[in-house]
Amino acid sequence: MWLLGGIALVAAGVLVILGVLASRRPPELLLGALLVYKYQLITEEQLDRALAEQGRRHRKRHRLGEILMEMELVTESQLSQVLEYQRSYERRERNLKEAEAT
Repeated sequence: MWLLGGIALVAAGVLVILGVLASRRPPELLLGALLVYKYQLITEEQLDRALAEQGRRHRKRHRLGEILMEMELVTESQLSQVLEYQRSYERRERNLKEAEAT
């Protein structure tokens, strides 16, 4: 039994790594990291379960936020707040890079 749990945990970790590579976002800006560490809306275990579910559903078609809302771990309002933080951070970074280039 514990072996299956360990396999699921490793699989979730692989999905997180793949998410970092695919998104090209710094790890601290990934949705899951923001929800767990910055906003403390979900636990690492809940994130792992949601990532595993996302992997089972073929990740590209099902966004993590949608899965978390389906699991009733976050509300639409909470998700919107975190996504807005993500977007504003990326805008600030882009503006800084543009300013440095000029």
